[in-house]
Amino acid sequence: MSSSKVAVVTGSNRGIGFAVIEGLLKSNEYQGDVVICCRNIDQGREAARKLELKYSNRHGKKIHIQQVSITDSDTIASLKEFLLKEYGGLDILVNNAAVVYVDESVAPLTSLATEVINTNYYGTAQVCDRLWSLLRPGARIVNVSSVNGMLNWIENEEIKRKLTCCDLSRKDLDCLVEEYLKDVKDGKHKEKGWPTGMMSVTKASKVFVTALTNILSRNVDTSQDIIINCAHPGFVRTDASGGRGFLDPHEGATSILKGCLVPPGEEPRGKFIWNDCSIVPWDMDREKIQAILDSYPE
Repeated sequence: MSSSKVAVVTGSNRGIGFAVIEGLLKSNEYQGDVVICCRNIDQGREAARKLELKYSNRHGKKIHIQQVSITDSDTIASLKEFLLKEYGGLDILVNNAAVVYVDESVAPLTSLATEVINTNYYGTAQVCDRLWSLLRPGARIVNVSSVNGMLNWIENEEIKRKLTCCDLSRKDLDCLVEEYLKDVKDGKHKEKGWPTGMMSVTKASKVFVTALTNILSRNVDTSQDIIINCAHPGFVRTDASGGRGFLDPHEGATSILKGCLVPPGEEPRGKFIWNDCSIVPWDMDREKIQAILDSYPE
């Protein structure tokens, strides 16, 4: 069993996840190995090959590949078994894997909402649940959220009150998620004040991811210095964005890496890290959010 630290990044064979893996390999602050997690093992091998050519033997860091789909509990179980056998624990977890539909006309909204919620929320929650017992003292978790995960995309004040309640439990949050899915199915999501407009289901899913982050952060054993944050990478040029955006993947990885490398005993903790590494309130005014979106290139 290796005595090295180990970092796991889901959805890391390309795009932002790949850039996070590369950032950890380059970092002098992180002395440990990395695990590329991806659904397509061949793409994972190709990603590892590219990194090994650039960072072979840098600080003795090793690059592993694991085939993981965050909606497939068996693949997560295999990842856990690998980590236990090879490392006996986990030091960094980045929940980056997600699905995004910019054009929601590609399928019925109910189908899209189910797929996006099952992946972005339930998939992320499943990874956290399965790997939670492996977290070692000083571990860091970063859940990749988005400008689309800001609270005020929801107009219903009662729902917002529930999401921000300091007593919100995982069971409570799951009930709200199921309420959202039912409202979409019944065609009532607009009148109920759930997110609407472009990328509405992505907005809902990322709001739930941020709420999950807050719950986990409140319940973590602070004496073990385990820190959980969420991060907004910015509008990044990736396949998911159709090649549009004003940041490259390495710039998009900056806020995530900040969460990965919070020094012992320091902040941020349970916060929303913006793409410029500033800390922003989850309930940022909707006008400010829209101004940010309006500044994005067409």
